[in-house]
Amino acid sequence: MPPEIRATRPPGGTLRTRFGLARRPAAEWATLALRILAVALLVGELYVTAVVQRPDLLHPTSLRNDPSTYVAAGERLNAGHLLYGPLQPGDRPVNGYPARYPAPTLSPPLVAVIWRPLALLGDPALVAWWLGSLGIMVLLVIGIALRGDRRSLLTLLAVQLLGIPISLEAGVAYRFGLNDPITTAGLSGNLNSYLVGLFVLTWWAASRRRVGLAGLAAGCAAMLKLSPVVLLWWFVTRRSWSSTRTFLLTSLGLGIVGLVFAGLAANLAFVGLAFEGSVRPTGLSAAALIVSLGNLVHEAHLARLAAAHATLLATSLGLVLVVLLRRHPRAAFAAAILTVIYSSPVVNQGNFALLLALAAPWAITEARPEMGPVHLGRSSVKARHYTLNPSRRTSFQAGLGQESPQCRSPSGGRPPLSE
Repeated sequence: MPPEIRATRPPGGTLRTRFGLARRPAAEWATLALRILAVALLVGELYVTAVVQRPDLLHPTSLRNDPSTYVAAGERLNAGHLLYGPLQPGDRPVNGYPARYPAPTLSPPLVAVIWRPLALLGDPALVAWWLGSLGIMVLLVIGIALRGDRRSLLTLLAVQLLGIPISLEAGVAYRFGLNDPITTAGLSGNLNSYLVGLFVLTWWAASRRRVGLAGLAAGCAAMLKLSPVVLLWWFVTRRSWSSTRTFLLTSLGLGIVGLVFAGLAANLAFVGLAFEGSVRPTGLSAAALIVSLGNLVHEAHLARLAAAHATLLATSLGLVLVVLLRRHPRAAFAAAILTVIYSSPVVNQGNFALLLALAAPWAITEARPEMGPVHLGRSSVKARHYTLNPSRRTSFQAGLGQESPQCRSPSGGRPPLSE
């Protein structure tokens, strides 16, 4: 072969690289296998849940599905009927009421207010809500599977396989062990799917120091379901005061909306429902877990005594864990989400879909505390007032090889000493 032709011939490794056949380290192949496994599990779980286990979930307008409960609440408000029961002639029947639940809805009044205009649209609103619920769960799983590192992928796989221990605790024989919380919550159109999205948004915003957005997302979650108020405690332990303030303002604003459009009687009824203890614990609640543990260690009597206060004990323990783990934001966030789940006596399979948010912290930047004041001589000024000028270095930072931001006020004069 002439030399000029040999010189232009691409090396052997170029073709392998072009077609994705280049050699990879074993760790990269392991991560790729985890990504493929996560997506394959999602597809398999969707099939098992929707076709094998719960084909009724494919009918968003069915009375057994959660969107029907939400639209029934909106219809009662539109008709001027009692939001928390009893049902009056002409009201839409609600699955589980009054046999299992003391009220036709256990959600805050804001959920019914949101559904007041949606109830006027009829079945299309139910289908749109169902598609949104399923879409959030599927997109989050695929996003984490494609962009998460190995720890994030392992967390995702653990949540996907939770159907096996849940089935053992609930005493239900799930086929293949693939009826998981993620697809159950998504296909049932449960509010938890939207809460997962708000939890992921809270972490994403907090990790990028968009503290206002973090407080806004967490505040919205707390007004859609009472237990996410635990995220306020997470903000406090991190000393994220801007997020705390935004959380409180968001909750206050949405609370006023619920008060105006649902009425004082409905809000007082919800307060009584939430704190009077009339809601019966479900089979996956903290009370049920304590009873199961007591039977296992042959201390059933003590277990029943503890189960009477299980929800309060679980909430208190979770709040303490958030404080103890405050220097480890990811672990504290995990403790907060577990507290959100077990701070309610009603814990169903779909509630564990909230754990999907635990896989998000490893797919995004680590959270950091808010930027504190910068001390310049005797003056204390806040760094957020300044623009960055990387064209100059201080003598100290020049030795480190780092660019130094220069403090300049927007007006070009001296930096302001107060906000």
